[in-house]
Amino acid sequence: MAVELIDQRLIAALQEGRSVITSQHTQARYLRYAYAHHQKAQGTDAWMTPRILTWNDWVLSLAREVMWSGYKSSSGQRSLLNPSQEQLVWEQILSQSSGGNLMDNLSSTAAVARQAWGLIQAWRLPDPKTAQFPNSDVRAFSGWMKRYFETSSKNHWLDSARLPDSISPAIRAGAITPPDEVILFGFDKFSPQQRVLLKTLENLGSGFKLLKQKKIKGKLTRAGFANFELELVAAARWARMQLAQDNPGVTAILVPDLDQRFDQVKRIFDEVLSPGSALPSSSLAGRPYTLSTDRKFSRNKLVLGAQTILRHVLQESFFAEVSTFLRSPFTRAAGAEQPMRARFELWLRQHNIDTVRPGELESLLDLYAQRHDADAANSVFHALLRGLKPLGAKGQGRH
Repeated sequence: MAVELIDQRLIAALQEGRSVITSQHTQARYLRYAYAHHQKAQGTDAWMTPRILTWNDWVLSLAREVMWSGYKSSSGQRSLLNPSQEQLVWEQILSQSSGGNLMDNLSSTAAVARQAWGLIQAWRLPDPKTAQFPNSDVRAFSGWMKRYFETSSKNHWLDSARLPDSISPAIRAGAITPPDEVILFGFDKFSPQQRVLLKTLENLGSGFKLLKQKKIKGKLTRAGFANFELELVAAARWARMQLAQDNPGVTAILVPDLDQRFDQVKRIFDEVLSPGSALPSSSLAGRPYTLSTDRKFSRNKLVLGAQTILRHVLQESFFAEVSTFLRSPFTRAAGAEQPMRARFELWLRQHNIDTVRPGELESLLDLYAQRHDADAANSVFHALLRGLKPLGAKGQGRH
């Protein structure tokens, strides 16, 4: 099976010690697994570890060669940040730019900003604020990007996003010996940044081969089930059977409307492939499968939290929605004020509050503060309710 799924030219290249560069970690993992099965099928008990690297790991290996060569660039010696350090720098910039008004998901926002910075470098994109109609988010990111560039330049820092651009001049200057031949596996297209590095190596004598995974014919079988739940259970059990057979091939299950059935699919596959993972004592570090989708934007927890708050402002809310509002981790000072908000929610339950009209929650919080907790009147949550009032006054019509 391994021989059918991995190209013979790829096997020959790996046996000769050539480098195979993949576009994704999953592809690199797949090739290592398939190559190991090929060696076992040949009766080999031990073999040299194949040189299979992702693009980023390969660029990093070239950068290390440049560093040990003693090459000095015109911009001076720069320190390469690791991913955790890059994340920390972005978080610090976002924190300073917010003027103390920190968002609860600072880490997630910094990670997205770091990813966007990488895309801008890879695809040679202009400053996003130069777009025809930049909104406030775009302008904010443009400011963060400028501060990040200034901070890294001042401290002589280099990040992974600009690493390919930094080693191309060193390669042209002869700092390292270019590889004779490199196999590129699984690439659909190359970014401008990647093309520059590949062209630099090619001009100095490196050869490149682009290979793709072999296509194989499948066998179609149709089965009927009473409902979608049973069909998912059968699919998960089939996947478990494939894993038990130690099959090196890729096992994939296509689920219609996966974003809408996300929780159901995750629950069933956890039960079948990771029994006991839902127990509090479970030490499951990672799942033996991946869900190749993200939830729709409207199903994002942050967005759902914002919708709950807006519904409270514009219309009468049931107590369950009020409870979600009080517990939301996306409101300012949610962690620090969690005990106070929990006591306030308990007080609402004890007084059988079933529904809350727009603006009424602030009055109830004032009453609670007078009778039980004077500090609640000066809380961040009270200020939030007061700040939402103008939205309620403009709530009629579409906005």
